[in-house]
Amino acid sequence: MFEDGGHGLFFLAEPPEFSKIERIAATGPNRNVLAKTNLSVHFAVPAGDVMMTGSIGLVEATKRRFKMG
Repeated sequence: MFEDGGHGLFFLAEPPEFSKIERIAATGPNRNVLAKTNLSVHFAVPAGDVMMTGSIGLVEATKRRFKMG
């Protein structure tokens, strides 16, 4: 599972029907693959760098958990 060189994923145990997904936020070095689809994709660039996604997400999750800022 970890041998594919990926960086992780967001997983829903009970995902909604695919047709009900309104928008996908894509980050990471291979996000351009989604540009070739007809999906509604937001190419997120947190802090101006796609590689900051994990770091920014951890800070935001900590702020929410401890009700900061």
